[in-house]
Amino acid sequence: MGGALGLDPKFGRGNVTPVAECNIWFDPAAADIVFQSGIDLTMVSLDVTNPSSGMLMPEETVRAVDGKRSPLAALFVEVCSTYIEAPMFDWSHGCVLYDPLAVAVTAEPALGTFNQWQSGSRQREG
Repeated sequence: MGGALGLDPKFGRGNVTPVAECNIWFDPAAADIVFQSGIDLTMVSLDVTNPSSGMLMPEETVRAVDGKRSPLAALFVEVCSTYIEAPMFDWSHGCVLYDPLAVAVTAEPALGTFNQWQSGSRQREG
């Protein structure tokens, strides 16, 4: 999870500054190393993980998840509760599913549809 491609006029820019997404803002040198490394990677950006895209889990839904059901459910509730109890952003009340979506598509790539980008290029491929 990181970055913003600017595809959404309101939420697709930055969430720390108008042009900086939180993860990359806090460690731009590490982000540059990763993006310039040449390894295959999948970037899940703010453009697809923001309130206007429907990627928001309301507080009632988070509270309804039984964290005792499994270690994964407990982790999910803990992560989402942090977004509710100590929100970094005031976009809406609930858990914006930034990190959960990135983890989900890592575990199961078929959950997403992806565009390929050539590293170092500004040209977008299919």
